[in-house]
Amino acid sequence: QICTRRTNHHHHYGNVWNNNDTTSHNARKTSTTKQKWNLYAAAARTKKATIEEVPSPKIAQEKNNEPSLAEMREQLGPIGRAIAGAVEVGVVTGGSYLSGGILGYLLGGVMGTPTLLKSSSAAASETIKNSLGEEVKGRLGTWHFKAATQAKSWAQLSAAFSGFHALTRNLRGGKEDKWNSVFGSAATGAYL
Repeated sequence: QICTRRTNHHHHYGNVWNNNDTTSHNARKTSTTKQKWNLYAAAARTKKATIEEVPSPKIAQEKNNEPSLAEMREQLGPIGRAIAGAVEVGVVTGGSYLSGGILGYLLGGVMGTPTLLKSSSAAASETIKNSLGEEVKGRLGTWHFKAATQAKSWAQLSAAFSGFHALTRNLRGGKEDKWNSVFGSAATGAYL
């Protein structure tokens, strides 16, 4: 701090330096700036402060100005709300169909695994007639068919329930409560 004060003192009065010696003046000015930054860095280290810990007022202000999803929906007109609701129902239904199908295929595959491993007496006599490759292919085909059947059932059930739940919520103006599940389940039962 003493060096910084001396440099600032000389710079303030300006008569100490020779005006023709601009190089040494710029060098002193640069070293003064470096000294100031070193002092700021030392102060930050002692306080254990980092740049990430200090919130920027501009970023905080921008986050406060962003509207919420509910506020954005309120700004929409009736046609906009209908389109947004239809998109939401479609995305929810499609996502549930995919996740239900994947889960159903996995569960169907696990439940069909015993048919891959055990053989019946009729299958044993056919094994003699058929080659081993055909036997494995036939068992895998049966296993896949059972898993795919389960996948289709689970996908339809999941998509119907989630889709009717989202549709009910949209028809009730976005209100989320137990009645959406009740009406969604009733509609799913009627549909399936």
